[in-house]
Amino acid sequence: MTKPICNACLNQAPDKKVLSVKNFILPVLSGLLILAAWIALLKDETLSNIIGVVAVIVAGTPIIKCGIVQTVKTIRKLDISELNMGVLITIALLASLYIGEYIAAATVAFIMIVGMLLEDITLWKAHNAVSNIMSLVPDSATIRRQGQEITVPLAQVRPGDTVLVKTGERIPVDGILRHGQGSVNQAPITGESMPVNKNIKDEVFEGTLLVEGYLEVEATKTGQDSTLAKIAKLVEQSQNSKTKFQRVADRFANYFTPVILLLGLSTYLVTGEIGRAITVLIVSCPCALVLAAPTAIIATVARCAKKGIVIRGGEPLEAAGQVDTVVFDKTGTLTEGAPHLKNIITLDSLSEEEILSWAASVENASEHPIAQCIVSSARERDLQIRKPDEFKVYIGQGVSAKYGDENIIVGRKQLFEHLDIKLGPAVMESVAQQENLGQTVVLVSYREKPVGLLCLSDKIKESSVEVVRELQAVGVKRFAILTGDNLVNARNVAGQLSIKEVHAELMPEDKLEIVGQMEAEKFRVAMVGDGINDAPALARASVGIAMGKNGTDVAVEVAGMAIMSDEPSQVAYALKACRQAYRIIKGNIWVSILVNIVALALATTGVLEPITGALVHNAASFFVVGNSARLVRG
Repeated sequence: MTKPICNACLNQAPDKKVLSVKNFILPVLSGLLILAAWIALLKDETLSNIIGVVAVIVAGTPIIKCGIVQTVKTIRKLDISELNMGVLITIALLASLYIGEYIAAATVAFIMIVGMLLEDITLWKAHNAVSNIMSLVPDSATIRRQGQEITVPLAQVRPGDTVLVKTGERIPVDGILRHGQGSVNQAPITGESMPVNKNIKDEVFEGTLLVEGYLEVEATKTGQDSTLAKIAKLVEQSQNSKTKFQRVADRFANYFTPVILLLGLSTYLVTGEIGRAITVLIVSCPCALVLAAPTAIIATVARCAKKGIVIRGGEPLEAAGQVDTVVFDKTGTLTEGAPHLKNIITLDSLSEEEILSWAASVENASEHPIAQCIVSSARERDLQIRKPDEFKVYIGQGVSAKYGDENIIVGRKQLFEHLDIKLGPAVMESVAQQENLGQTVVLVSYREKPVGLLCLSDKIKESSVEVVRELQAVGVKRFAILTGDNLVNARNVAGQLSIKEVHAELMPEDKLEIVGQMEAEKFRVAMVGDGINDAPALARASVGIAMGKNGTDVAVEVAGMAIMSDEPSQVAYALKACRQAYRIIKGNIWVSILVNIVALALATTGVLEPITGALVHNAASFFVVGNSARLVRG
């Protein structure tokens, strides 16, 4: 594999975690100088040339330095894989300077250092992603030691300590619930759309949120051993170990550069004419080849930006142009990621409106996501919401309230069993039917008698329905859903979207492993997700695509693309645009090479001289720029 123009060219360490003003000085200064050279050209060509030379020195010096280093490595190792675009660009810059194309030389150098700046920004965001994951962990924890409750820095918590967690707090350790019960939002770890009820002996995870309840947790894993810390480590490892995408232009550079150098030398040795050898280098000056990818990338990035799609540079764009497999997270990606009241089943004489009104009245004082869904559904229908005389919460199971002599209970079937309220075979069958459809079922009782079922689910986004068909039209062959949710819910969503491959109840490392296996099988994988639990897989895939509107900062930062509208259908648009760009890049490269071959034949036979050779290579550059410009319009 070739090595791209490296961070060393700009004296930037590849593991740099801080992006400073220094990173922007070179691109900004060279850009301003090029602009000044163009303005000066209108009045004074000599002044324009002087400014152009300064611009070349500013922007081109680190690149030429890199080209020389790579050339020396090639000679020392006798390995043409060391030849990269840096060597080609060095040739282009020196040849352009020789024929007086100062602004052109500066522009080529400017494009390349801007590309490096984009890569640095992406690298910086990847490092920030790890920090953002760990920001979910509280700085301190309340623990019980020797019968006393004390608050200590998290670093002082040890396995075996009893950690106390109250409603609204994040759990600071991995552990086992030893006392209490509660409802935990563990979406950062599993991506589940609904909070999970935790009972004695259940496992809990660091960084998850206790929605309601009280927990006494025996710490089992702390610090770098916790599940959340391992996710952060997986993200970092995936970024570092992921096989770097080999740029199209770099692959040609492996062969093109040594051939040109040998041809120039041979021409001089055979003819003895240095002018003819220089003409060979001039016509082979790879300006068009250098511009082949960047111009197409810039045009496509601009086009997608208009649609709310952010593409972080050439590597994810070229990778996306070859994707044949799309893997989706479910919750928040294909679905809205929040409970939605799908339907109401009446079991007695009360109407749907009466059932929902009573349920909302009981749930109005609760902060649980399911309670908030029920209340908002009642308000949407402009139903009455009453204030209770008495209110009681059954942690993780439901609530009850009294209105005068009336007792209303709203909760899971386990709550009714706990209160010895018999549901009967018919009610249990109705509950089972809805649960088999992937619904979360909430029962409502009135006067100690079940009167209705509220069926909730995570609603599929409207644009998800057509996404598979649209991606198939683009050329994607394989689809899969990877989710931490249960298999019933996952299959329910997959069935509605015509996706046959489903992997459910996954931890983040499981998603990473599946994506890695697909890559090992030579599939080009696009991973689409929005959560912290998706981050390792997003980093590992050929291209990660984050749903940016409601997605976590971590997912957005590690992904090569971000869909800011949060609509899955935009994934198809992005991949289509990248495919077009990839075809244009390859076309640009072939045209530039064919022009060079013809020009070389004419140069070696003496038909072309340096000036006419310069015209030929400039014509190829104009074609490349014009061809790439078509991508802006789509």
